[in-house]
Amino acid sequence: MRWLAFLATTLALAGAQRRLAAPGMSFVTNSSMAGATTVGKNVLESIQNLRGGSPAFYESLYTALQIMYCDYLCNSDGHSANAEVDAVLPASIGDTVPPYIRFVPKGHALALKDANNSCVLLANPPKAVAAAYEAGYCEVIANCYWTPLQHRDASDRTPVYSVRQAVLPPSTSMTLAQAKSTLQKWAQGVAYFVAPAVIIGVVCFLACLLFLFCRCCCNRCGGRNPKPTGYTSAERGIPIGFFVLFAGAISGLAVVSLLYYNIIADSVTNTFTLTLSTIADLEQWVGTIVKPLEHLRDSVLASADSVSEKLNNTDFIATGLTGIVSELQAFDNATFNVTLPKGCVLGKDLICIPCDVCTTVNTQVTEAVSQMQSVAGTGIATLQTTRCNRPRLQHKELTSHSSALLSTLVASKTTIKDTVNTAVASVAVLSTMTGNMSTQISTYEATWKEQSLARQAGILVLFVLAVVVVVVGLLGICLGLTPLRCLAIVLHAAYLLGAYHHINVLATQLGVGFVTLLLTFILAAIFIAVSILMGDVCQLTLLLARDWSPVLGQTTGDGINACFRNESLIDALGMRSSVAFASDVSFPTLDVSAMLSFGRLDSFAATILAANTSTFDMDPNVFSTLLSALNDLTSASYLATNQPAAAATCNVADGDYSLTTSASPWFFKASSAIADPVPFVEARYQPYSQLCAGVVHPNCGHDKVCNYDAFLTEIVANMSALVRVTRDASTFVDDMHTSMYHLGNSTALFQTRVTNLSNTLTDIGANLQTSLIRDVRAFEKAMNCTFVAHDYSEFYVQLCGTVTPALLMISLCLFLMGVFLIPIIVTLIILTKRLRAPQTTNVMPDTTLK
Repeated sequence: MRWLAFLATTLALAGAQRRLAAPGMSFVTNSSMAGATTVGKNVLESIQNLRGGSPAFYESLYTALQIMYCDYLCNSDGHSANAEVDAVLPASIGDTVPPYIRFVPKGHALALKDANNSCVLLANPPKAVAAAYEAGYCEVIANCYWTPLQHRDASDRTPVYSVRQAVLPPSTSMTLAQAKSTLQKWAQGVAYFVAPAVIIGVVCFLACLLFLFCRCCCNRCGGRNPKPTGYTSAERGIPIGFFVLFAGAISGLAVVSLLYYNIIADSVTNTFTLTLSTIADLEQWVGTIVKPLEHLRDSVLASADSVSEKLNNTDFIATGLTGIVSELQAFDNATFNVTLPKGCVLGKDLICIPCDVCTTVNTQVTEAVSQMQSVAGTGIATLQTTRCNRPRLQHKELTSHSSALLSTLVASKTTIKDTVNTAVASVAVLSTMTGNMSTQISTYEATWKEQSLARQAGILVLFVLAVVVVVVGLLGICLGLTPLRCLAIVLHAAYLLGAYHHINVLATQLGVGFVTLLLTFILAAIFIAVSILMGDVCQLTLLLARDWSPVLGQTTGDGINACFRNESLIDALGMRSSVAFASDVSFPTLDVSAMLSFGRLDSFAATILAANTSTFDMDPNVFSTLLSALNDLTSASYLATNQPAAAATCNVADGDYSLTTSASPWFFKASSAIADPVPFVEARYQPYSQLCAGVVHPNCGHDKVCNYDAFLTEIVANMSALVRVTRDASTFVDDMHTSMYHLGNSTALFQTRVTNLSNTLTDIGANLQTSLIRDVRAFEKAMNCTFVAHDYSEFYVQLCGTVTPALLMISLCLFLMGVFLIPIIVTLIILTKRLRAPQTTNVMPDTTLK
């Protein structure tokens, strides 16, 4: 009854709107086709639901198909079951590696390796696995048999579905036995909808043969001749009514089939249009990417060489501010808190004079370094990153930059050219292929459009036998209702034609007369099976569209996946590293003058350069006071006048010490110059230690009581220290000035180099932006192929949303036609006798109707 309801609905739709979608067939309108398509989708969905076609069902079916195909690939080499356990690739196996192979040589293309090109191995492998590792084998990459090796600390590698390995597959995974069971259940579900047509066809065929044998050979089943008494109007009219009813139903089925045929024809036409549109998109896409690719390939070597030449003698930037900072710190170490004489200790030594300007050196150096790193650190690190990605400063936000010009362009120029050249060759092949496809499909489309009448005739062939049965039956009925009822014998031809279309009307080969009925049901069964299979394939393609890798292979699958996931083909095809220079290298706009404005350093340098020997605060009267004391205490006349008691025993007769300048050598009387007078004085006056003990003199340094000779020695030592301070202060200031001049020159040279490097990188960036980077940007923009996914969805709508439901409905129409032919043939068999017999008005019951 469901199919009769569908028939009524479709016929009603066919007569609704008259805006024609198919010239010459008024029942084929846009609205009727849309309504019929909706009905077809509902019927297909109902059948899928009756078969348990839930998302989980198709997920299981998809997994089972993958496992069965993988098992087929595994069994392609005819190995034994035990050979699968931790299988090692044999040398004689050839290029094709069955999925069950676990270990391959290190140099094999399928070896599982990390980013460092080292084999990914288990940390604590079983003995058999460890032996394979020691023999130089690697794990194979993940495939349909082996799961990915995600954790090196796992006990062993896990298979996808096989139970022959030492480790069983995950409990949630489908095994081979479960996959076979799933496919068997799926086949049974298809058979439940295909078998009825086959069974009914066979039963009808056998029943027809039995009827023909009984009537023609045994004169049974009502016999060959009509009743001599004739038949009443009711006995004639009831079969005629049934005949007209089912003949109308068959005619309606033919109309519905033509409607669905037009739906299929429109979808096929749309598919041609979509295909040509997709090819046109491909050609446009190829044209968009080929030009920048070719320019990139042809110019990358020259551009890289030019960049390398411009970056010559720019290695200084690798150390950044380190050189200047090191010089500043060395200056700090050499000048901070300096005292003269060198090595003296304030508060301990009597003569220890600090350097006033040196007391703040440490603070000023720290401030200068802090300012340089603050104003120039980021800019210097940016230049480092742009040039060669070697930022030395501790800027965490900068050390994450990708490799730059020298590493991504100059050092990789040959690899870039080879990779791009391979892409250009692939694009050329694709361009040729799309051109050929466009020509072929245009030819096919033209042929398809030219064969419109032939295609309509083709769909009618499926119903022509039933139509002929109806036409001949109507002719026989009309003749039987006229005085020419003897010609109603033509009804034999009707039901015989309804059985076998090659039989002659006058033939008597009744044994093959009902073959057509069998063929109709078999044809309906085939069409139903194909429709259901197409519906399942459509559901599976939805799952396939999530990941094409299991079917198309990893490389091709990744490319198609990128189209469906709105990702760039550059990443999918592993070309990102070859064009990294365009995205990873930034060419910043730096305010170099502000970046290299080291105000604190300039102020510090000015302070140091302004310093002179006065930075050591010496009392100019100290030296003369000490010299006077020395001469007084060693002068006999002075002692006699001022300390007569002591002079009686202290017969010192010196007192004529002199020093032209504090930096000149000592002179004593007329002797030669004395380099170090302290030992001289100590030795000269040691004999007077007791003789001059009565000489009154101040205590030694720090109020320490000392002897006469020790006091004189201390005076001379302090005077010598003052002489060294005077001499060393001048030398120290000169050295400090020299160091600062050198630091200033280094800073100026660094600033000049940084300015030149910044200008050079700006120039390089401008050139690359108008050449290589422009090519890469155009290439990257074009490497988005979402139009493939869009066109695929359009194809899916046409083939799965329109053609498949329409084909299913045509199949059901064929099935219903076979069902309706049964009462048609029965009524024709009855009417063959009743219309040839004379009509009677006898209404007496007759229990021997024939």
